Amino acid sequence: MKKFTDKERPKGVCYDCNIPYESFQDLIIPDEIWEIINPTYHEDAGLLCPNCIGKRLREANLKNTCCYFY
Repeated sequence: MKKFTDKERPKGVCYDCNIPYESFQDLIIPDEIWEIINPTYHEDAGLLCPNCIGKRLREANLKNTCCYFY
């Protein structure tokens, strides 16, 4: 899974697919799971759309992780 440095971090879009933030619903996932799939090197940072969250969960072998729409 790619991790973005401060210089690379996109603004207002999903870090993986570049879909604008306003185009998708927020998901809430447990902090400990987010830190596994986090697209940055900073705790609690980054932005991923629901599809890319699912993709990263699968890549991390966390297929049965529960997410909540917000």
